[in-house]
Amino acid sequence: MDEDPCKLRITWCWVSEFSPSTSSDMGLPREFHEQCRMSLELDYLKSFYCWARDAASSATNKIIESTAPLPEVKVRNAALRLMLLIYTGNYDIGMVLQKPK
Repeated sequence: MDEDPCKLRITWCWVSEFSPSTSSDMGLPREFHEQCRMSLELDYLKSFYCWARDAASSATNKIIESTAPLPEVKVRNAALRLMLLIYTGNYDIGMVLQKPK
């Protein structure tokens, strides 16, 4: 995946929508919300976290190497925000980390 701050923000919204601590802002049935949350934990969360981690690392390296303001600051900020949401979203991190990808 590329380092697009817009894609990182959209992913943040998706992960936030299906966080275990929230009900559906979209007005979806609770059962559907739970099914999506489980799918997110089992199939996607680890990949999203790794993508955000890699984007933050790459953007930070570019920021450090430059003397001028860069658009990578937006990438880094969006990536760190997504990583924070995953860490603080009450997901079953043990299940996420054990899932082989």
